[in-house]
Amino acid sequence: MQLLRGETSLFEFQIQAVTATNDIICTYSFDDISPIIVTFDSDETTVKAGEVAIVYGEIEVPENATFGTYIGELVVSCGPKTESDSGSSVKTTIGGSRLSVSVVQFREGEKKSAEIPSLSISTELILLILVIIIILGVYYLKRPSFGRKSKKSRSKKRSKR
Repeated sequence: MQLLRGETSLFEFQIQAVTATNDIICTYSFDDISPIIVTFDSDETTVKAGEVAIVYGEIEVPENATFGTYIGELVVSCGPKTESDSGSSVKTTIGGSRLSVSVVQFREGEKKSAEIPSLSISTELILLILVIIIILGVYYLKRPSFGRKSKKSRSKKRSKR
């Protein structure tokens, strides 16, 4: 998973008790993957016998995290909901699900946006005035003069004489 500094991402995983005959209660955590912060919606989940529970969590990358890849392991511990369910309180701990978070400056395949420096008001005003002067200059050169007559009109007068 690739995340930017200051970004968060949601994740989920399943705890299955499909073969259990009694309800189980499970706790879960990630081993320390500082500076990445992993939180869960709840500290523990009860899974009914024969069912599957979905656990939701969130991964947060602090603004000051160093770029790089951080790897952590999910540890889930489950046991009977009450001691009377099995006669003991033995818990089963399962690990091995890895979480890999890459803190990146930008995501692969994502175009880096080029920052265009903002122009100050005076620069924008000068550019606008230059554009107006150019437009007026082109218009002035293209229009016929009021005091002067074109060569065609002078030649027509001479041919009539």
